[in-house]
Amino acid sequence: MENKKELQEKQLSSIIMDGDEIIETSSEVVISENTECQKEKFYVNVENYKNTLSLRMREKAMITIPLYNNIINALKQKKSGKTTGINAQFHLWCRKHFKIDCSAGTELLCSSKNGNRIAVVENYYQILQEAHVKTGHGGRDKMRHEVMQHYIWIPSKIIDTFLTTCVSCQVRRPIKSHVIPTAIVSLGFMTRLQMDLIDMRTRPDGEFKWILHCRDHFTKFSWAYALPSKEARYVAENLIQLFFQFGPSHILQSDNGKEFTAQVIKNLKIMWPGLVILNGRPRHPQSQGLVERGNSTLCDILGKFMQDRDTNHWVSCLLQATYSMNTSLAQGIKHTPFEVVFGQKPRLNMTLWQSISDQGIEDEEDLPPSIRNQLEQSSDLNAPEDEIPVVTGPSNNLPADQQRGLDSSVQSDDLTQDRNIQENTFCESNIENLGLPGFPHNDIRSKAADVYLARTTRQQLAHKIHIQSLNDKCNIGDFVGLRIDKVDRTNTDPKLLPCVIIAKEEEKVKLACVYGVINQWWSFTSLVGLSAVPHELTHLKPGDLQEISMITASKLYVRGAVNGKINIFTLTSNYNIMANIHIKARKSPYSDTQNTQRFPVPDEKVPWNVDWSDYKPTEYTSPIVLKNPPWADDCDAKKIKKFNQVDGQVDRTSYTGSYEVDGETNRPKNPQGRTGLSGRGLLGRWGPNHAGDPLVTRWAKDQHNDKQKVLEIVLIRRKDTGESALPGGMVDAGEHVSVAIKREFIEEAMNSNADGAQLIDELFKTATSVYKGYIDDPRNTDNAWMESEAMNMHDETGELTKYLKLEAGDDAAKVKWVRLDCDHRLYASHEKLIQAVVTKLGAYEYWHGDGSATKLN
Repeated sequence: MENKKELQEKQLSSIIMDGDEIIETSSEVVISENTECQKEKFYVNVENYKNTLSLRMREKAMITIPLYNNIINALKQKKSGKTTGINAQFHLWCRKHFKIDCSAGTELLCSSKNGNRIAVVENYYQILQEAHVKTGHGGRDKMRHEVMQHYIWIPSKIIDTFLTTCVSCQVRRPIKSHVIPTAIVSLGFMTRLQMDLIDMRTRPDGEFKWILHCRDHFTKFSWAYALPSKEARYVAENLIQLFFQFGPSHILQSDNGKEFTAQVIKNLKIMWPGLVILNGRPRHPQSQGLVERGNSTLCDILGKFMQDRDTNHWVSCLLQATYSMNTSLAQGIKHTPFEVVFGQKPRLNMTLWQSISDQGIEDEEDLPPSIRNQLEQSSDLNAPEDEIPVVTGPSNNLPADQQRGLDSSVQSDDLTQDRNIQENTFCESNIENLGLPGFPHNDIRSKAADVYLARTTRQQLAHKIHIQSLNDKCNIGDFVGLRIDKVDRTNTDPKLLPCVIIAKEEEKVKLACVYGVINQWWSFTSLVGLSAVPHELTHLKPGDLQEISMITASKLYVRGAVNGKINIFTLTSNYNIMANIHIKARKSPYSDTQNTQRFPVPDEKVPWNVDWSDYKPTEYTSPIVLKNPPWADDCDAKKIKKFNQVDGQVDRTSYTGSYEVDGETNRPKNPQGRTGLSGRGLLGRWGPNHAGDPLVTRWAKDQHNDKQKVLEIVLIRRKDTGESALPGGMVDAGEHVSVAIKREFIEEAMNSNADGAQLIDELFKTATSVYKGYIDDPRNTDNAWMESEAMNMHDETGELTKYLKLEAGDDAAKVKWVRLDCDHRLYASHEKLIQAVVTKLGAYEYWHGDGSATKLN
């Protein structure tokens, strides 16, 4: 005879489906080792919730196995009373809410209203776990929608309780930013397709390092493709595949302008003349918030599935993650994207088919007669087109405020881009975009459109109120912060660029920072109020500033801001800072030649994000470099596979952060912008070429008895250019920069004299870094540039350097101590490195306020 536990388990298996169909692929989900602990914690919370209910509610709020069996027994009895031993009130309650379904060959308790199966407490965790995975670790609303497709009698509070036990979700809880965006009205499937590239280079899966994510604006239906790189040809191949399967979209919106200006993407417009490509503002997700939010959702789901499967291969989870998004409830339309696109539920009657599978039925001929009749009746849905009832669209029944919302949205959004539209102008907010009226699933789309438009109207109203509130708060002279995109900063850098409002127009403002005026207008929603700002910002004179891009200002600020203070090295507020740090890298002729002229680059065309189709840089790489010496890379940049990381002994990371690599040539792009010269010039490495610069200083004698603290520094005169410079040089492959700095100083300022080795060791113990970043060097090109770390070795007492014997060697023609009580013109950006030390040590300020410099005698 079976014991009580075995009997209960047997009953439980006949009541609740096994659950192996939670993922409709051949992959198996690997449950983490602590599932039992999570399950135990869940049922403790369930019991605690049950104890909070009134005594009357406790018995029927959640159904246990004994109660489940009692309900079935009661439903089998036609009458209640003493003869049957069933309470009349209980019998009435059972007949009102439940029924017995025997269509699958076994007795199953279902809801009398919708036919969904009754869930018992003992299997809550299994049911919710399956729904949680199906929805891509969705939240309460998505899980409730999924559970209600198959089950009933699970309180919403129980779903909340379950979510607190999921470790994968708890460690990925989002930090919400409460910004009310403008609403884009775009009705119909494939009317507006929004797309973006998700960078997975920090977690590559074999050859795949990117995800192309496309999302239909109206239906929220998503597609995701793994890409080996973000080259235009890979993007185009997948777009063409998508368009051939689902048809081309009228509007293809992307926030990756540069990726989609490639000729292969433009060919899409040739294939489909009605296609309009809209590029959002770079690095600001408000222009296409739907796909940006979808990116975050997709990445979260991927991470959770990978954790569930205990795998690092995200490509194998990509289709599953996308499917879970498409089959989960979308709040914007109150349907799943799958339903709106295909007109049917993705997992219809899965519980029924699971029960049939559990009975070992594999062939259609073995199906119970009732199931076969259902299949035959469903074939009637494929009736001829003229027999399908016409479903009227919602256009004539729209409320007046929604119609006005549509009209105002179309006017304000300027979606059509007159230069791309022919005479047959396309209107994306037209109700006719929902599809032909003869198709039955138009009913679903019409309902989705009603919800979509109602939500859009509320969103537009909320946006209007929000903008008015911000308009009242923002005034000229107020200090605000602009969000710095994560690609322009590291995790430890400031997240906001301090600015001041210098102009205001309708719903936009013009901003200035300490480096210049930002060269675009900003909406109020882009701003963050600041209660404290750098003191330099309070003394700005906007009339003396020139325009720079937000990207440039961000990079300069995160490089120069330390604990809220502006580094003097990057602070120059009376001329274009981009032009200032990119002057010598644009001069002609090029360093070692008399005939190689750079392509002229005006200040406003330096940043890469400024479109310039006529830019044709001169190609030049020195013959010395082309001989491929040990310190130089291969001539073909495509042979280098590890930019932005350490490649064997070669450090290809940049002090400025991540730099771009051209998708077609595989050549790195100078992070400071155009130089008018492509190739490598005199530089050996593609991308950053690292150098180290020593600044050996001491206090000079007070010759004039004016008690000014004047510094002396060791400088050399270069043999190649005749310019004064710091005795630094290149960092060899595998060499630490501090070692390179000491080596170069000994070679150039001491002629490799080993007699002073002990003295140098003592002096270099005082080394402190004063700068680490890009150098405006005449050797720089579009694809190769100099970066340096400068270290100051200061002899406070003068005792160590008193015995230091200077002797020019290597690349130096002369070497000497130089007083810093006048301006000096030095090689590359060495002037600024010296100024940084002067400021750091509090020495006599010899530097001109206008940024000019005089010759070094």
